[in-house]
Amino acid sequence: MKASWKMIATSALGNALEFYDFVICGVFITKISEVFFPNTSPTIALFASIFAFSAAFFTRPLGAYVFGIIGDTFGRKVALTYSVMLMGFPTLIISLLPGYETLGIVAPIILVLCRAVQGLSTGGEYNGAAIFAIEHGQAKQVGLISGIIAGSCMVGAMFASLAGYLVLQPEMPHWAWRIPFFIGALVSFMGFVLRKNAKETDAFLHISKKKQQQKQPMKNIFKNHRSAFLMNILVGILKAH
Repeated sequence: MKASWKMIATSALGNALEFYDFVICGVFITKISEVFFPNTSPTIALFASIFAFSAAFFTRPLGAYVFGIIGDTFGRKVALTYSVMLMGFPTLIISLLPGYETLGIVAPIILVLCRAVQGLSTGGEYNGAAIFAIEHGQAKQVGLISGIIAGSCMVGAMFASLAGYLVLQPEMPHWAWRIPFFIGALVSFMGFVLRKNAKETDAFLHISKKKQQQKQPMKNIFKNHRSAFLMNILVGILKAH
């Protein structure tokens, strides 16, 4: 199977865009604390913003589970197409969301919900992008392709940090932090178009043609791949530390 570098590049680009949207909230966490938690001390406001930011990490495992099933049942392309769209909407909402002074307690509640949805999206994005890219590549290039996808996350995070550096300059207006969110949302919708026109992987088309999709993929994992599953969890824990 010849590597489809166009599809691999599309997967990496979408992954970078999605991690840009995911990280940007952390970059502007001090601004978010001022806008959505203004009636508390700066320390409490900062901790409240960190809690809102961390909501995404609680929903990431659920996103991985849900989009994993979607990818195994309906296709890798379908899962990735809608994961990037699911990231775009809450990012757009955050960019336009009035603060506490306008909406009261409703504003931080919507913020937390948006972060939770972003977590769902990111949970399905990273592994889905890796699978999509690897299945478009060659068996001997698995390490290289996996490295490209992993590296694309850092590229997205770097652009989010660069946006923070530019927007947080003293001469910028106080609302300027919303601009990178709005741009991120627009770019996510562009990613949706790119992935909508992407080619499904031959591996999934093969199992789909033979109707070999797993109806209960998690049951199959626990039954036949328990060791590999636990090993991946341990590696993820070590990576997080």
